[in-house]
Amino acid sequence: MSKKINKNDLTLDSSWFDSNPDKYLSRDDFKRFQETVGIDLCDLVSDNVQMVKKAQTKIAHQCLILNEVQKRHYGFMFPLFVYTNCADFCEPIPALNIEADKVLLSTDMCDSLRRRHIALSHVLIPNLIDELYEHFKEPLIIKNLGSGVGLDVLNAAINSNGKIKNILNYEIDDTAVSIGTRLLGYAESKKLIKKNKIKFINKSLTESNEKCHLAIQVGIICGLSDREAKILLLRANKSIIPGGKILVTSSNHNMRSNDPLASFVIQKMGTRKDPRKGWALNCRDEESILSVLSGAKFNDVKLYTDGNYTGMQNLPTEILFGIDYFAGQAFGYDHPRQPLSLPKNEILQQKTGYNWLAIGTKGTNFHNIP
Repeated sequence: MSKKINKNDLTLDSSWFDSNPDKYLSRDDFKRFQETVGIDLCDLVSDNVQMVKKAQTKIAHQCLILNEVQKRHYGFMFPLFVYTNCADFCEPIPALNIEADKVLLSTDMCDSLRRRHIALSHVLIPNLIDELYEHFKEPLIIKNLGSGVGLDVLNAAINSNGKIKNILNYEIDDTAVSIGTRLLGYAESKKLIKKNKIKFINKSLTESNEKCHLAIQVGIICGLSDREAKILLLRANKSIIPGGKILVTSSNHNMRSNDPLASFVIQKMGTRKDPRKGWALNCRDEESILSVLSGAKFNDVKLYTDGNYTGMQNLPTEILFGIDYFAGQAFGYDHPRQPLSLPKNEILQQKTGYNWLAIGTKGTNFHNIP
């Protein structure tokens, strides 16, 4: 894969804020976060880089979510915290102020990661396993490329043992592999899944060559230009058996400004080395995500979002509005089994999607089913 990325494609659009900062800084959610962490949010957009760094550091020393964002953009721990609302997994910080995390967890954009996890774990991946098992009439090989701890697929696999031959989790982060291996061991010890069904491979997803019936890439192409994303998905396509499928998630165009507080603070948190290097995302519209999938030679593309997908209406309330406490349970954490904070009901009822959930098929005639 080419190392050169078009940064213009990947930078979140902050023109909506920059053109009228007073409009947003006067909002209740902006003021609440500002008061909670005790800084002036204007410092994050200062021309003085030291002032920016000081403000970012003060926030990261209090807020688990933004510490993980600052520590390493595109890391696995930020979404894991949102999935589980369990602070024990995160890196300890000097002045933990859980109220700061609650403010962000109650934003629609941040919560969309929890909703994405529910969609994948309880609907999309289980349904794909059933569909592909019926099609191929044999246990499936699934590749989870850039798996993180692999919680989406582990949850889906627990009720699909007889339909799965192997799940291969490709992940290069040692900590993610360590956590994922422990989660898997716990599931095996409780006989929730048979031993040796799931394997962690501590290698780059680009080193994966095994043939499979289903390839999964969650959050992997979010930080890539369309050109780079197509190259990566073409590589995955080569190893998928004809008639097999790919499941891809990508950042949705609603991330740009639909939830201004989350959009603002996440993109304004630079890395520890470079306070000006915000978290770049390619917030694709429908045309763009479909172009990426078709450009990678996938057909019959079904396109959903974390706020609207077939089967969502059948989920029990405790799942739809709950968090994943399995991971905390596996590690012996005293997990409350309920969210620390959720968006208001009127926001959740709008069902705004911040993540594309796209399913493509190898080797059939192309048509799109939104």
